[in-house]
Amino acid sequence: MVTRRALLKTMGSAAGAGGVAVTTNIPASREKNGWRRVRTPTQSPLYDAALSAVGPVAVGGSGVVLLRRPGEWLAVLEHGPAVSGADLLGAAATDDRRRVWFCGGGGAVGYVDVAREEVVDHSAPGGKTSSWEGVSVVGDAGNERVFLVNGSGEFVAGDATGSGVNWHDVVPTDAEAVHETHGVDVLEPGGGSSALGIDFSSTEHGLVCDTTSHVYETDDAGTSWETVGVEGASVGLLDVATAGRGSALVAGDDGTIFRRDADNWTPVPVGEDAIHTVRTGSRTMAAGGAGRVYEGDDGWTTTATPTSATLHGVVYDPEGNYPDTAVGGSGTVVEHGAYEGELPHTIEITGSDGATTYYRFRVTDRVAASDDTGSVEVSDGDTASGLVGDDTDTFGFSGSIASFAVTAGDPADLTVTVDGEERDVYTLGAPSWTTVDSPVGNGLHDVAHARDGPLAVGESGVLVQRGDDGWVVVAKDGPAGAGRDLLAAAGTDGGGAVWVVGVSGALVRYTPGRGARDGDFDEFDHPEHRAGTLRAVGVVGSAGSEHVAVVDGSDEVFLGAFRGDGVDWNGSRPPTGADVTDVTLVSSRTASCVTSDGGVFYTRDRGTSWTRVRDADDTALTSLAADGDRVHAAGADGTVARYDGSTWTRRYAGGSLHDVAARDGTAVAVGESGASTADSTGSGAETGRRRRTASTPSRSAAATHRPSSSVAVARFSKDVGRSSE
Repeated sequence: MVTRRALLKTMGSAAGAGGVAVTTNIPASREKNGWRRVRTPTQSPLYDAALSAVGPVAVGGSGVVLLRRPGEWLAVLEHGPAVSGADLLGAAATDDRRRVWFCGGGGAVGYVDVAREEVVDHSAPGGKTSSWEGVSVVGDAGNERVFLVNGSGEFVAGDATGSGVNWHDVVPTDAEAVHETHGVDVLEPGGGSSALGIDFSSTEHGLVCDTTSHVYETDDAGTSWETVGVEGASVGLLDVATAGRGSALVAGDDGTIFRRDADNWTPVPVGEDAIHTVRTGSRTMAAGGAGRVYEGDDGWTTTATPTSATLHGVVYDPEGNYPDTAVGGSGTVVEHGAYEGELPHTIEITGSDGATTYYRFRVTDRVAASDDTGSVEVSDGDTASGLVGDDTDTFGFSGSIASFAVTAGDPADLTVTVDGEERDVYTLGAPSWTTVDSPVGNGLHDVAHARDGPLAVGESGVLVQRGDDGWVVVAKDGPAGAGRDLLAAAGTDGGGAVWVVGVSGALVRYTPGRGARDGDFDEFDHPEHRAGTLRAVGVVGSAGSEHVAVVDGSDEVFLGAFRGDGVDWNGSRPPTGADVTDVTLVSSRTASCVTSDGGVFYTRDRGTSWTRVRDADDTALTSLAADGDRVHAAGADGTVARYDGSTWTRRYAGGSLHDVAARDGTAVAVGESGASTADSTGSGAETGRRRRTASTPSRSAAATHRPSSSVAVARFSKDVGRSSE
């Protein structure tokens, strides 16, 4: 029987539309006995590994989570699920390998969903913020049961639901408390000692081991525990793997592995160094000190790898699509075997009848041609070139498209699709951010989508819009020439109208005309006779029937329905003692707002009542964006918090963020760091999240909420392979 930690079930490779297979290895710095040491993007120690449906996943120091892609290891998470930087110590996958759960210091608990390519935070289960040392998972994603054990020997189980995790009671660490809570006179797991290893073979049966030579067994999902070994061991037990009741392996810190057959434990000397991890199933593997890997059962073989670092985690693929992988100190990863999965993305290049067009493109990871594509060349593993006439060349790739060029012929003769979506040949792979000339020297505070081009607003009432010939001035001193600073803007669906707010109660509706200078302004200043600054605005609906939300200097939120010649307002104040910094509308009656102390509120009755959905945590939230049933909030500490209807998950983007926008699974935040970073958590982050930096425009119309000559951009995408500079 294959254990859960050996990842019994497989989901198969995560393939893109073309299903292009690739066999590849990451270039190795050293090799020994068939094992290769490969480069990783971290120097932090790696403490555990698990196998996902798209390859091995490793977790480690400072909250890092790494994912193996065809040509590299990339960081899915860099600072932990709550951006605390606490070490992550354990990892385990669901049976379908869609999710990899992790746990660690400070109560850190969460998972990476490699199908939806996102990270979800479930830290502090049962209110416990102690260090969770080990995790085991049984069941498919969305219906799994999660088991955790911490350094004090406490145990908790949770059942995943559509709205989160239903955590059971934490089993206390003294027998009297267990008796009072559960009415049973049995030892709890760990007995107060440091319990490091946990493995469940079913939703009810599992084992835990601790550093005092004890192994504890449960047959009721952890409600009660029985001590089942290891008598006379006198060694610290660091990990356990079970194949069902009466069958288990336990790793000792003296190089011994203890094998359980029914009620008997047999010590098997394996090596001279501590064994830190053990896996059993279709194969049995272990790893530990001095960079050694062990394989066997009744008879063990010892293999030295090209590292002397202690190996804390080991994982293998029963189907052989991914290399055996061991992880350890200083970001060490050693591998044995080749990556033989399918590349997650596909690019199809189709030519026109009667024309021959030459092309060349480069990706950030790996590219391979499909079996039925000829007359192409792939060099350095990441660059492809070829020619097409009235045929189609198909490639699979991982990472994102870094560049695309037509080297001979007319680009108009090419049709290019990426993952089934037609893309513009002229902009494919090109950086999204370029420096442009502005017709004004004023600081620009915000930008909104308007018909025929984006509209930016800023100091002294300036409005500029992007037209066919570049940016032009729509208003230099404000619509009425008053010169009041304009602070925020939001457009209707389709950009048929843009609402702008600013100081002294400025509230303007701009209707773009046929040309950038031909629009009309309607002033609706001082909603409900408020004369103070309006600092934020949100809009939903099409021009002519839109609904508007604004925030004034007294932290009152006004929700209004546009009636052609006026607005019917309904004002209310969310129950917060902090500043309301931004508001967004989801529908005519539903709105959300964020506060300067990290609170998030929503209303579903046009402000008659407000409900808090995120508690204050001293994170100054500056901006809010809704994308379907998901909400993104940007913070002054450089983090973006995402709400999926039940759970808030924070990701670090960098710099101090001032604004966030979200659409079709992608969120973009802007701030002050002067660098552009892309962060994807999707099918090609936060499944890999790829982060890159690039120059940003020296003058920008990006939404910064304050004048700034540079911006930082962080994109959270559902597709890691999507070009996202």
